[in-house]
Amino acid sequence: MKVCKRCGAPLRENDRYCSQCGARVPESRDEKRKRQKREKEKREIHFQAEPGRRKAVDSFEEYENRGSALKMTVKVLIVIIILTAATVFVYAWHSKIGMFRQSPGKEQAIVVLQSEEAEADRLESELSVRLEPGSQGTETASGK
Repeated sequence: MKVCKRCGAPLRENDRYCSQCGARVPESRDEKRKRQKREKEKREIHFQAEPGRRKAVDSFEEYENRGSALKMTVKVLIVIIILTAATVFVYAWHSKIGMFRQSPGKEQAIVVLQSEEAEADRLESELSVRLEPGSQGTETASGK
């Protein structure tokens, strides 16, 4: 029978802690191997297929390997997406597409509109000069 090294209280076979003082009971090598074997069996039972069904994975280790491979695949895909987006951005910035710049057609339209506006202002000022009372056009009409 085991005894607690700290307080001397009797311990049961499967105790990991003393029930009196709470001290951790050190495991012998044989107990540690038995515990690890039980834990491994528990994991393998979870991955055993039912009769007549095919197993998805052979062992817990294979399941863990698939999980880490999936994580790596997702990381690689994220890096590829970021690099692709950066490449498209740089190409659009430097190309004639002008995704991020004003296109030349818009600049020409603005210049045309500005020149038309200037022409309209000039014609308006000429008309206002002709239609003002006391201008030459009204004097000739009143002189007749």
